[in-house]
Amino acid sequence: MRCIKCGSELKKDAMFCHKCGMRIEDAGTDGYDVDYDKYFSPYEEQDRPGKKKYYIAGAVVAALIVFILCFCNTNTFKRIFYKPVDYYRYVEKKNAVKNIGLISGWYKTCGIGADNGGLIGSEESINLKLSENILNPVSDAFGTGDLGFLSDIGIYRKSTIYDNVGSTNTTVSLRDKQILTLNTVSDDENLLYIRIPELSDDYVAFNKSALDDARKLIGNYAPAMPKGNAGKIKDYRSIITSLPEAARMSRIMNKYSDIVFDNIEDVSRSGRETLEIGGIGQKCWILTVKPGYREMMKLTGVLRDTLKEDEDVKEIIVKKAEAGGYDGDDAWDAFIDSLYVFEGFAASCPDVEMKVYVDSRGKIICREIDLNDYSQYKIKYGRTIKGREFGAQLYVSGGPEDYNREFNIEGSGKKAGSHYSGDFTLSFSDMDSIGLTLNSFDHKAFESQKLSGQISVSAGDITDALGADDPAFEFVKDYLAVFKVESPDTGAYDVELKLADSKAEPIICTYSYRRTGGSRITLPADAVMVEKLTDLKGYLQAADFDRVENNLKGAGVPESITKYIDYIERAADYIEYVDLLL
Repeated sequence: MRCIKCGSELKKDAMFCHKCGMRIEDAGTDGYDVDYDKYFSPYEEQDRPGKKKYYIAGAVVAALIVFILCFCNTNTFKRIFYKPVDYYRYVEKKNAVKNIGLISGWYKTCGIGADNGGLIGSEESINLKLSENILNPVSDAFGTGDLGFLSDIGIYRKSTIYDNVGSTNTTVSLRDKQILTLNTVSDDENLLYIRIPELSDDYVAFNKSALDDARKLIGNYAPAMPKGNAGKIKDYRSIITSLPEAARMSRIMNKYSDIVFDNIEDVSRSGRETLEIGGIGQKCWILTVKPGYREMMKLTGVLRDTLKEDEDVKEIIVKKAEAGGYDGDDAWDAFIDSLYVFEGFAASCPDVEMKVYVDSRGKIICREIDLNDYSQYKIKYGRTIKGREFGAQLYVSGGPEDYNREFNIEGSGKKAGSHYSGDFTLSFSDMDSIGLTLNSFDHKAFESQKLSGQISVSAGDITDALGADDPAFEFVKDYLAVFKVESPDTGAYDVELKLADSKAEPIICTYSYRRTGGSRITLPADAVMVEKLTDLKGYLQAADFDRVENNLKGAGVPESITKYIDYIERAADYIEYVDLLL
């Protein structure tokens, strides 16, 4: 005979199943008949040989284990059983890990930090559309005549950096008609090659010294002329390619943030309070950090000793120096020496106090930094969330008494999932306040290295705040300035800025950026080396200026402007005289 509940073989004359504890009642020829409600009352079940007691005890133990695990993993556990300084380190490291990951992610997305000799490429385009609603008032304000040819301006540029050589290809169009192309190549010897295909298939080449000499000569007639940047372009390109990859940068930031947090000792904790930003309150715990003299001496000493042996940091500094044309080892020695100067500065730093506001989950929601003895600088930034509402603020004030400035942007709005929308007020020193509307910002997209958001502001508020009360520009005040940015993918984004009202959009400016793999660069085989103005004579005399002029005319540019092309063409015959005068 078998138990009808578990199927186990039953012993003869058994009252209970030895396997599952089911009560058995002999019912004659059927073997047994069972009625659980009749024969197995709760009282009798408890009296049977300890089976249910084991179940209850097991359930209690399991529940206790789950409770302990959950409790130990909560912010409450750490808050109750840790010292304030330990809790501070916990929330700071938790915050740092997230932010460092976000920074390194954007760093990688932007294509910065490619290996030296690798490829970095990008494609950019900008388009400006201006309607008659804006062109006519501007023409009247400046007395320039018909500006219709400016109704649609387009610029496209493709850039590549390869093995410390950079190139750009730029095209300019008016009303969808290409009028000009500019090709540039800059090599590792600091030579800059320029070609305008509409004028000539030949390149002209300049070196840094020649450009600097030209700048000095022109400076005699225009002292405010900005300095030449040919050398800086090369340095920038080299420095970008010598920066560390994202993984190394993340490792360095984590390492030194841990050192800083581990050497902070003076931390106090106040009770739970309500922090209010933008009218939205959120309960939080406040940790007050006051690094003193001894702490700063200890911290700077640890940082110095660690940096001395850090090969990752050394490689970055050496590469950056060599990219700029300096000796890498000398730069490293100078950096180590500067650490002693930093130690002295840190030890004598002013009285600093930082309040860290932490929510119940151990997440930092706001910081307030007060440099009491240093020009009264104060910084506060953070956000509060209550249900589906949020408040946000960025506040900075301080500076010398005769130049004390205050900046504040604060507001509140609604939160729907990872999307934030709201109204903010921007104020700066004595400037009139400006109202901003955040139509949408996707925080989740931002954390995955994408952008999605839109901000709008009254053009009238902007002109009033800037004191632009010229009657000629009164018409601008009727429009709303809208700024929108979207990332269709990592390493790419689209931006739109427009002036609009309920009936028209007189100004629409769009910009797009795409990171590409780049392409190999071939230096021009032949180029006209320009060391003085007379070197350009043959190039200009052979150039096809008619093609450029026809392109401009085809795009609707009036003769009052295209006539200057003829002047430039004729100037080639007089270059030697200009050179003599200079």
